[in-house]
Amino acid sequence: SKIAGLRIGHEAIEWALRSRGIACAVTGNDEIITVHAEATDEDVERLAAEARSLQAAPALPAGQAEQALQAATARLAPRGRLQIQGDRAVLTVDGASGTELQAWWTEARAGARARVVEMQLTRQASGLSGTLVVAWSAAGGPP
Repeated sequence: SKIAGLRIGHEAIEWALRSRGIACAVTGNDEIITVHAEATDEDVERLAAEARSLQAAPALPAGQAEQALQAATARLAPRGRLQIQGDRAVLTVDGASGTELQAWWTEARAGARARVVEMQLTRQASGLSGTLVVAWSAAGGPP
């Protein structure tokens, strides 16, 4: 689906929720995405608290964010490659496990204050393949 100019892969949403222990199914088109999830009140509060914590974290100098992303990507080798383009980075994965990708994402969010702006993942016999585009706000720059 492409909503508000952002390409949003249904499998990517499912992966993000499932990696946090929430069973779900995602459907939709370019106008609406529907997420059917089995989550407890505690699950929802945990995710909301995580989001608030990340929103409150101060921006990092660009070089520090890039270093954090590169360090996280080094742990994905040889299944992950990173290309940095200004205040965005494109992670290309080929055959990564869900656990590996979750570890990368956890480190990217905490270490670089990165947020996903586009994600296209497909599940193959060898694992997850596709791209994640992340962005961050550099200290002293626009949000």
